[in-house]
Amino acid sequence: MKPKRKKCKRDWCTAAPDWLPSTGDIGETCCRAHDKAYEIGGTEIDRLRADRALRDCIYAQAKARRNRLRGWVVSRLYYLGVRHPKRAKQAFRYKNAQG
Repeated sequence: MKPKRKKCKRDWCTAAPDWLPSTGDIGETCCRAHDKAYEIGGTEIDRLRADRALRDCIYAQAKARRNRLRGWVVSRLYYLGVRHPKRAKQAFRYKNAQG
């Protein structure tokens, strides 16, 4: 019998604002893609790629709004938040070599 797959809670930017003046709406664009990557799961490398993509997306949103410095700061804060060791155990689906 296959174990049931646990659904990832999707509120996009979990416990963080989905919209900021310096970045605009990052919930739909950046956080949604990040949550989807966490739901799919994978290896530690996959998690790192998803977290870096979130950081880069937030920075790109801010850069488009001409807020490079604030965007850099916000993107790094979100990145540190998702890289926290407890976050991985709570949300990311690790898969073994066989998938």
